[in-house]
Amino acid sequence: MNDGPSNISGLQKEWSLLVHSFLDQDIPDRKLVEKLNSQDLTLEQVNTLRKDLSQRRQGLNQKIETIKLEIERLSEIIESLSLVGSSIEETQTEIEALHQQGEKLSIEILSIDHKINKIHDLTDRLMKIPVFFEHTES
Repeated sequence: MNDGPSNISGLQKEWSLLVHSFLDQDIPDRKLVEKLNSQDLTLEQVNTLRKDLSQRRQGLNQKIETIKLEIERLSEIIESLSLVGSSIEETQTEIEALHQQGEKLSIEILSIDHKINKIHDLTDRLMKIPVFFEHTES
C-alpha cells in the first residue's frame, strides 16, 4: 500500500485546518494553540487543548443553567403580575433577552462540541498510523 505517506500528509493538513479554526476563535489557552502545528503536534498538547475546550463547554453549560433558572423566576413573576393585572411587558422583554443569550451560548457549545469531536476523530486516526506502518514494513 502506497497511501501511507499521503495519508499522513492528509492528516497533517486536517490538523493544520483544525488548528487554524481554533485560532479564529477566542480560546482560553491561545498560546498553546499557536504552538501547535502539523509537524510538532504531541498527544499531550492535543489532550490539553481537548481539556480546555471541555472546561469551556462546561462553563457555558453552567451559564445556560443560570439563564434557565432566571427565566423560570421571571416566568413566576409574570404569573403573579398577570394575577393582579399589572403590566408584564418589561418582564417579557427580559425573558426574550435571556432566550437570545441562551441561543448564542447553545451555538457556541455546538461549535465547541464539533471541535472536540474533530479532535477525537483525528486523534483516533493518528493513533492508527503507526500500526499501519508496522504492518507494511513487515
